[in-house]
Amino acid sequence: MNQIYTDRSQCEKFGVDYFTGTSLVVSAEALLDSKLHSGGYDSEHREFLESLGGATLSLVRDEDYEPGWWMVYEIIASSARVPRTPIKTVYVCPRCSEPSLRSHDSDHGTIYECVNRCWVGEVPDEISESELPE
Repeated sequence: MNQIYTDRSQCEKFGVDYFTGTSLVVSAEALLDSKLHSGGYDSEHREFLESLGGATLSLVRDEDYEPGWWMVYEIIASSARVPRTPIKTVYVCPRCSEPSLRSHDSDHGTIYECVNRCWVGEVPDEISESELPE
């Protein structure tokens, strides 16, 4: 699962706007608990969030997302089982600082390339090993 829904009361509780919020950092447990007032999450959301235990989610959204919907940008694991479902990761170019790196495999490993064509490399210093795709 790479998207999470928050209703208006959850957004109010976490201090983000339901229509225009751009980022939210919250624990999986807090999301589950905050939805209990309305009957809880559907089984897909609930199973995903329960599998994360005490992990913290970094959620982002842009103008293309419907109100209340967030992309899972990063999972900051505690001792949680991180789901096997791949999460979209956005890498930042070390030269232009835009969230614009894409990756492709080569004979020498994974190569990262800025879509603005200002940088190409194997592993930029700004990307920690834990953020690299497996």
